[in-house]
Amino acid sequence: MKTFHIYFLMALTLCSLGFSNEKEKQENTGLSVTLKLPPKENGVQKLSPSVVRFTNTSNKPIQILRPLDGSLWGWHMPHYKLDIVGQDGKSLPLGPRCGVSGLWAHMKWPKEYIITMKPGESVDQEIWSHHMIPEDGTYTVTFSYTYKSGTTSLNPEKYPDGLWEGEAKSKSVNVDLEK
Repeated sequence: MKTFHIYFLMALTLCSLGFSNEKEKQENTGLSVTLKLPPKENGVQKLSPSVVRFTNTSNKPIQILRPLDGSLWGWHMPHYKLDIVGQDGKSLPLGPRCGVSGLWAHMKWPKEYIITMKPGESVDQEIWSHHMIPEDGTYTVTFSYTYKSGTTSLNPEKYPDGLWEGEAKSKSVNVDLEK
């Protein structure tokens, strides 16, 4: 019976170590994002321009990319997703746009797209909403940054090595928006 208890305690200890390591991996991705909406104008909340604050929560420098023309639509890595969810639980679609996308004419690839952050450093990036608000009401707004190397993208350029990979998501914010 003692042998059974010893094996049971060993198994329980190993299982708990595995769970805590997995939890730590999920909680500390090395990058956190915070969404800051612009101030209200005449009592009305606007979505643009919003500011995303990226913070390096790791103990080593990390690199991320500024958005390409099309990153907000999920056409190019990195994806800069501003998700706006109505009271019905459905995400609002992005508004229409032309099909031209890719690198911005005024920026050199990849040098001017790379953001390098030291441990604990934060960088702000302005983003614009292109959503069609169908009606006045309360909406939930969340921002996520996603970069996965090797993912098919409409960008024909080679992505630089050593970029931070994964998804970093802001806390959701409830806002009253007008059509």
